[in-house]
Amino acid sequence: MNVGRRAAPLRICVVGAGISGLAAAWEVHRSAPDAELVVLEATSRPGGVIRTSQFAGRAVDEAADAFLARVDDGVRLCTEVGLANDLVAPATGRAFVHLDGALVPLPPAHFLGIPLDPDDIDARLLSPAGRAALTADLARPAATGRHTAGDRPDPGAPNSAVGPLSGATDGTDRSVGALIRDRLGDEVLERIVGPLVGSIHAGDCDRLSVQAAAPALAEAARRDASLIRALRDRAPAGGGDGASPGPVFWGLRSGMETLIAALAERLAPALALEEPAVALEMRPDGAGRQAIRAVRTPRRSIDCDAVVLAVGAAQAARLVAPWAPEEATLLAATETASVAIVTLAYEPSAAPGAAGGSGFLVPAGAEPAITACSWASVKWAHLGGPDAGSAVLRVSLGRHGDDAAVTEADETLVAAARASLGATMGISATPSAARVSRWPDAFPQYAVGHLQRTAAVEDTLGPAGVLCAGSSYHGIGIPACIASGRRAARRALGRSRDGARR
Repeated sequence: MNVGRRAAPLRICVVGAGISGLAAAWEVHRSAPDAELVVLEATSRPGGVIRTSQFAGRAVDEAADAFLARVDDGVRLCTEVGLANDLVAPATGRAFVHLDGALVPLPPAHFLGIPLDPDDIDARLLSPAGRAALTADLARPAATGRHTAGDRPDPGAPNSAVGPLSGATDGTDRSVGALIRDRLGDEVLERIVGPLVGSIHAGDCDRLSVQAAAPALAEAARRDASLIRALRDRAPAGGGDGASPGPVFWGLRSGMETLIAALAERLAPALALEEPAVALEMRPDGAGRQAIRAVRTPRRSIDCDAVVLAVGAAQAARLVAPWAPEEATLLAATETASVAIVTLAYEPSAAPGAAGGSGFLVPAGAEPAITACSWASVKWAHLGGPDAGSAVLRVSLGRHGDDAAVTEADETLVAAARASLGATMGISATPSAARVSRWPDAFPQYAVGHLQRTAAVEDTLGPAGVLCAGSSYHGIGIPACIASGRRAARRALGRSRDGARR
């Protein structure tokens, strides 16, 4: 008997100090404060694609500037690190899409672009045939609620919530585009849903998995023959754009990197910058299966009971390939998109069009060749106002299959952004300041079947004490990444407690 002998502390290693890795480390810190924790980051700063810097005399985000309010993971983490009072809602929720040479307002009530009230949309959004498709959707009889075998994919794929979709061939997954085209017609996809969902993922809706990229749409399609009716019936707490009584998004007054700084400060003893993970060292467990023993870096070998790989799928694939080659192949198959954000400052009088909303979207294949423009100093009250001195606009470029956003020179990207603003908003003035932020391979592309492939990977890696977290797996938004990191940390702690040495 080992009476009075204390168990060895749990040892957890987190690879990657983006928001997912920091959230995982924070969960370990809170749930197991005595655990030995190491957070490895290959670069010189934590935060990954979340970055805020000074621009035109104020702190302006270089990538994501907000997160969904209807998912509580973001608000909860901000509250835990003392940032609740820094949360701010956009000053306006009105947005536009550039169609037929004009900026046309999105529907006042919509979910991912799908109009929830077909009678209350701008006439320029859709042709009479397009509006008739919305009416036809609402005329479909209510679903009976019956479900058949194979309605859902592997239960190990969280948040899938799908069933047999109209027109689906395998009863599980299909593309966002296939679902919208089938239920609501081509126009709704190409003129409204595609620009919105496509800009979120920098991808092609005809290739994006509905289960992974838009699970709420998959659930709505399963529940009712009418997609619009099912989305209308969603509870307010689960509402989407225009469907929730409160703010749809939250930002942080001093920028999203404020959250990164707060986490990094609290996790500083565990944070190891400029120290990449180069290999996982495995050992046979009691059943003869592979289990994590250590994470190797150029400086040391870090013994651990579990490791959270909070990195992109390609990097995770390289780390697991020596002992899990099939899973590495699945991980490496996840394609990515690269984007750039060109931030421009103008005299307010030079950009009068940026006064009536938060910005606009541009359909794929249209001119100009940008994906969106955010009127940042209108969208966020703390960036605008009479004392701001300039209007700040953020222009997004880059889609899946087009790497020009990260390969072209800064001058070329600024010129493209300026030309786009000239074509859409009539801005011809020279900006007083310009900044180019490049994000290579920042947007994973969830191809059809993504959640099933992810579940197959997790089923093998998890029992070995190797947990995956981040945007490559269960969602690209900040709340989804936070939830992914915290979930992986809980699983790592659970496995470590079960198998830690006594």
